Amino acid sequence: MLRKENKSVVLLILLMILTGCTTKNTDKQNLIENNLFKISQNIVNKEQYFDVYNKLNDSLNTWSLNNLGYYQYCGKSKNCFIDSLLCFNTKGNRFVTGKLMQQLLKEGVADDIDFILGEKINNQWYFFSGANIFIPRSMVANQPLNKPLSYAQLHQIALKEVYGGYLNKDGTINEHWFISHFEGAGWVNWDDTPEKIKSYTRKDYEQFHLKVIRNNWNGVKKDSIKQLQKKDEALP
Repeated sequence: MLRKENKSVVLLILLMILTGCTTKNTDKQNLIENNLFKISQNIVNKEQYFDVYNKLNDSLNTWSLNNLGYYQYCGKSKNCFIDSLLCFNTKGNRFVTGKLMQQLLKEGVADDIDFILGEKINNQWYFFSGANIFIPRSMVANQPLNKPLSYAQLHQIALKEVYGGYLNKDGTINEHWFISHFEGAGWVNWDDTPEKIKSYTRKDYEQFHLKVIRNNWNGVKKDSIKQLQKKDEALP
């Protein structure tokens, strides 16, 4: 009887330790998320923040409705989510967020997070895709391979893998992080020399981004475009 009681005490202590560690990690993640959200929302006010967020969601639905690339699968399977956190730059004219995407195929063993970039050009917001993060479920502890990662799990991964470079060590916004996402060799002409790339300005990159956005709609007839957005809003 004594051994059984001792064993129960050991298990209880171990459970308390594990619960405490989990709670501490969760609390730390919540503090990080709240801090990022507060900093970003202070750049643009709360109303503008959610206005941009809603426009982005409308755009995702529009891309899906018009079968643009792999976005065609988002609306049909309801497995794509725009992350709740938008990280704005100091001027509030660029932001980075993530599209959390579950793989629902029976043979699927991994899920994805896509970087979604937003840029305000001529007082109009435009949205486009950036890099992709491939997440094998085998790398997530105790995750069944045949079960997609939840929104909460993907969101926690995004806090580190998508937004990890948003702030400098002193807590200020890292503008070089934004430059790395919005500018550089990945956006320019394929035959541009390093010298030519260095000469490009912010305005030049805005034109490159608009070109990418226009190309996304190539092959879609204007009179057949299905819209969920207001008529006075430009298609992203």
